[in-house]
Amino acid sequence: MGVFEPLRLLPVTAGARYLSVLLAIDNIPAVVALFPSVSVLAAKYGMPGLVGFLWILVGTFLGHVLGLAVFTFFGSASVGGRFSRLRTMARVLGVLLFISMFYALNYIQQYVNEHYEELLPFFSKYSVAYPFSIVSIIEPLNSFLLVLGYLAVLVPVYAVILGRLWRRMENGAVVSLTKTVRFRARTHHPVVAIALKDLRIALRKSALLVGLIFPLFIILPSAINLLMAGAVREWAVVSVLLMIAWVASVGVDTVLKIDGREFEFLRSLPITLSGFLRAKLLVMNAVPVTAGVFLVLASTYLNPGILKLLPAALLLPFLTSSISLAFFYHGEKELSVPETSFGHVLALMLVNGIVLGTIAGVWYFLGYPYVMAVAGVALAGVMRAISR
Repeated sequence: MGVFEPLRLLPVTAGARYLSVLLAIDNIPAVVALFPSVSVLAAKYGMPGLVGFLWILVGTFLGHVLGLAVFTFFGSASVGGRFSRLRTMARVLGVLLFISMFYALNYIQQYVNEHYEELLPFFSKYSVAYPFSIVSIIEPLNSFLLVLGYLAVLVPVYAVILGRLWRRMENGAVVSLTKTVRFRARTHHPVVAIALKDLRIALRKSALLVGLIFPLFIILPSAINLLMAGAVREWAVVSVLLMIAWVASVGVDTVLKIDGREFEFLRSLPITLSGFLRAKLLVMNAVPVTAGVFLVLASTYLNPGILKLLPAALLLPFLTSSISLAFFYHGEKELSVPETSFGHVLALMLVNGIVLGTIAGVWYFLGYPYVMAVAGVALAGVMRAISR
């Protein structure tokens, strides 16, 4: 988005470190969330707690280095070429597999917690295999030395990768291959054209693709547990659909950043604000609606009565997403990109939480037809406000 363009023209050497700090801000909530556990461990056991805190910092630093590595080697956008669709599919699968590592690590952690006594001899003998908790408690001095060993490897790797990434940014856009490709002009409704343009850009840029797909992983554990339960109850599916609708609004930050520096070019085209917002609404709901529909259809295989929830899978994400756009574009008269700060997103999620809580209450006490009527009227009202 051109954030670092001014620094490229200045004789400064702090650009790479500034980039690193800016990206590392995302790690702060994860570190803070672990402070209570470390504090209790330090108060009860002393040295193991302090070593555990060091491992938290090293683990965060390891994740930061991995993020820089992924962005350096796989963060470029690809356009056209003989295998462009294959590269796009590989990028989508790569993003899914990379984020799925989170669930794999959670499974490993759960397995270790359940089989601690059986695994203890192995981890005591081969402490390098699992140093983050067990060895820190049993042998804090050896664990501290292992921390230093990790840093001895990570710090040089960090310096090399960060320098390479910054040099790529200093050089600007690089064209590695030029060739003539086929082009076929197509016409679409302006709303559909903008939505298709956004989806193509997101598929070519890994960071945007992650922003669109990531909300899916928030609800994935609940959906998997629901489908593996054997007997699927209607209200269990309703709960997951409400969760999908709630996280659908998170995509507003990503869809508003898709155009980036080319946004001024859009303003030169005959695009209305209402058409622009409706196109963004389609992009925001591509993943949530697909996930909700798939959940309902999969649950129908176990319980045919769930099929009646299909309209809810379509309607609820559109309701929360339209509220998100109406929230950020309240009072706007022309095409623009509003500020989406953390405070704004938090307030938006609270608003959507209240809306979905009201819908859940109507659903529980009055029934499904009434809640669809209420949601439909609410969506129509918000869409009318957006389309003015």
